[in-house]
Amino acid sequence: MTLAILTRIDPTLRPTAEQIMALPLFWDFNKKLNFIKSASDLFEMDPSMIITRELDASGIGIRWHQSLDPGLVDSLVKFRKYDFNKTRDLLRAIRNKSHHFYNLPKNEQNLFTSFPDGFYLYFYKRFPGLLILVYNIVKKHYPNEPIFNEFFIYDSK
Repeated sequence: MTLAILTRIDPTLRPTAEQIMALPLFWDFNKKLNFIKSASDLFEMDPSMIITRELDASGIGIRWHQSLDPGLVDSLVKFRKYDFNKTRDLLRAIRNKSHHFYNLPKNEQNLFTSFPDGFYLYFYKRFPGLLILVYNIVKKHYPNEPIFNEFFIYDSK
């Protein structure tokens, strides 16, 4: 949503306060993390090259492992193979670590300081554009996917 949309002269063409507050900027950390996990789950089931290309075109996922603590990367690859140049694999890593947070060794849990807030912030600080990238892709390709109902307000205009 751009500033031009928010400042339209005709107030009936502007988004409602509810629509503005439903944007990811205003979500709490838990909701942001849940959105990323839901998107990752969906992207796993839909191996569309269109999605992969759009995720990777951002450049966010290039050598993503270099932005993480080495111990975290070591533990990631113990259980699964990741392509460190694919944003989809970065999302998978976030999802997997999140799902198993309470089973992680204490030194890994300490990297995040808390869950879900510290966990989300750890990845946000390293990949600040990731949430908006994923949000825009989901909004474009899966606008009516039921798993995203809690994240979107559907406009009747």
